[in-house]
Amino acid sequence: LPDFTGRDDLVDELVRLLRDARAADRPAVVVLSGAPGVGKSSLAIRVAHAVRADFPDGQLHLDLRGTADSPRRPLDVLPELLRALGVPDAAMPAALGERAALLRSLLADRRLCIVLEDAAGAAQVRPLLPGAGACAVLITSRTRMPDLPGARTVDVDVLRGAEAAALLSRIIGPGRVAAEPEGAQAILDCCGGLPLAIRVAGAKLSQRPNWPLRELANRLADERRRLDELRAGDLAVRASATLSYDQLPSSAARAFRGLGSLGPVQFPGWVVSAVLGRPDADEVLDVLVDAHLVELVSAGADGLPRYRLHDLLRCYAVEQAEPEPFGERQNRIRRVVEGYLCLAAEAAAKMPIHFFGIVSVPGETEPWRPGDHPRADPAAWFAAELDTAVAMVELAAAWRLDDLAWRLTAALTPYFDLRNHHDDWHRTHLIALDAAIRAGDRRGQAIVLRNLGQVELYLDDYPSALDAFERSLRLFREIGDDRGVGITLSGLSTVRRVSGENEESLALCHEALEAFLRAGDRHGEAVVRISIGILWLARGCHKTAERWFTDAYELSAEIGDRHREAHARQRLALLHQVRGNLGGAREELDRAIAIFGELGDDHCVGYAHQSLGSLYLYSEDFAHARLLLANSLSVHQRSGDRRSEAEVSELLGDLHLRLGQPDRARDHFERALRIWRALSATAQESALLARLRSPSSPHLLPLPSA
Repeated sequence: LPDFTGRDDLVDELVRLLRDARAADRPAVVVLSGAPGVGKSSLAIRVAHAVRADFPDGQLHLDLRGTADSPRRPLDVLPELLRALGVPDAAMPAALGERAALLRSLLADRRLCIVLEDAAGAAQVRPLLPGAGACAVLITSRTRMPDLPGARTVDVDVLRGAEAAALLSRIIGPGRVAAEPEGAQAILDCCGGLPLAIRVAGAKLSQRPNWPLRELANRLADERRRLDELRAGDLAVRASATLSYDQLPSSAARAFRGLGSLGPVQFPGWVVSAVLGRPDADEVLDVLVDAHLVELVSAGADGLPRYRLHDLLRCYAVEQAEPEPFGERQNRIRRVVEGYLCLAAEAAAKMPIHFFGIVSVPGETEPWRPGDHPRADPAAWFAAELDTAVAMVELAAAWRLDDLAWRLTAALTPYFDLRNHHDDWHRTHLIALDAAIRAGDRRGQAIVLRNLGQVELYLDDYPSALDAFERSLRLFREIGDDRGVGITLSGLSTVRRVSGENEESLALCHEALEAFLRAGDRHGEAVVRISIGILWLARGCHKTAERWFTDAYELSAEIGDRHREAHARQRLALLHQVRGNLGGAREELDRAIAIFGELGDDHCVGYAHQSLGSLYLYSEDFAHARLLLANSLSVHQRSGDRRSEAEVSELLGDLHLRLGQPDRARDHFERALRIWRALSATAQESALLARLRSPSSPHLLPLPSA
């Protein structure tokens, strides 16, 4: 094999295994199992070549045609082996058992290496194996053979990184790859490391020496024609995949077609059940895994195994599904998305933090539900499934399953909020809004718009947040949903407050409170009471603010909302600090940090560290202040909270100024100024500039112009 590339460690391991067995005078049987086109035969030939001196009695190669319509029978293969060992036809036994026994007898005193290619299964190869002596047998198969005692099974994987690039370079020449590294990488990405695909691509390029690599890369980028392009002479990825697909039982073939429609995602085992529309399909999944048409990837954050289809096999699966009726294919997608919706809603309801929003409402029909699926910790489930769940939102919308698209999006929002997945949050909600509008679902539109306004508020896009909240509010009022009205009014009040419109914000808070009281939503009531307290504190009305914060704290404790309780404690701490009760402030903040930490809310821990760092700065404990503020700055930068980043930057500037480090102080102040300007926060920018240009800070001049 002049272009055999890579797999050096695996070749060395297999050579060592065969030599060790020969030295111990025992047979070695190795099964090389893998997906179509992964290079099993090439690997077997390479290993056999490497050990030819260790097995001086020769090498035998047989094609068992296991993927053909009629695999070769052991009874028919044995004469070929026996003739090669010197048995004349006249002495050939008639029965299978007698032929196998004669083969074992002849191999016992020989040192041969036998390569059995394309085996159908253990039953086909078992009569062809030695029973004793120092022979080696290398078997290639597209299926695993757990029922072959004494055999060592090796799963042959695709080529990775440098090995895949080396194979392409060896076929088309290193000069072309070096001249167009991006084009070469795009080709390799489309081939997914599959040696057959790389060989086909290389063959096409070799036949077209004047072609830019980018030309083939562009053709391969279209998944609908990728398999058409990956054909050169008698080399074709599609033909190779067909050999495996045609061997599948009907249920496994149907599952394979359905899984291809899900896109390039990883999925848990229950998805196969959803595709087939039955409660249990473990045996079907086992068939697909054993055939290497589905690969086990790894366990997710929830500890459960995940599976995937190689990209080229997925393209093939999509092709095979195209002749099926649209309704049948859509229903498969529907069941999978419904399964994700059920699990996401269940996980959202069990989150340790009560999400301030509407997660889901009952649908018109009973959804398909996963059967006895292990339920993980809710945050771990979201972490493991988030990428696939987001892809299911896009898939549902693409297949016009509009009701499911917006409902699944809403169910994912609590985790988006907890872990600051703002990009996924924003993108899925734009898709969900279009879906809800297409469906004519006013409640769906209202829910999605409210959540969209919230993430746009987090992204400091106040005009867009205002528009989304106002549209959501109109819809909630039209359908008479007081809880939705209260939640949306609360969001509007926050936009007004951060825009410096405190009077308007306070009025909206009181309107929201009335809506929550009508709806009987005590969690919402606690939220808005904290917001009202913040506004009174900003006015300097400490007693009034204290009453609202205390009411919120007591209400949160009564209903068991620990997250809201921690928020109330954080605000009471600020009140204590303003009044000069630093010990009381520190005590409240320590408790708030402990609660946020227990609930896994790193972002709110960052907020509380900001407050505690400010407190330590105020009390001139600079060592603790520096540690807490640096941690808070890191949290805000990771989460993309630019407003809080600017606030902490100002505090760090003050800290270094008081430590006599004006250069470091200046760096922090300038970062804060850049952020305030980017946010068009003119009030904050002007206040900071005025403070820095005061006579007490002459060593910071000159400063950037306003």
